[in-house]
Amino acid sequence: MGCPVAPVADISLNPFVLDFGAVAVGGSATLNAVIQNLDTANLNVTAISLCAPTSTEFI
Repeated sequence: MGCPVAPVADISLNPFVLDFGAVAVGGSATLNAVIQNLDTANLNVTAISLCAPTSTEFI
């Protein structure tokens, strides 16, 4: 018998993709996104990360 697994929340992200366009070195840009819990399970956001293949451009 395995360990119990916590329920996984069903979420929605709007917008799904954030496009910051061209931002000068040393500059900044701000975009808003909404994370919505579509389920009855608790939703705990513990981290937000960048996706490949362009994620190294932001480090």
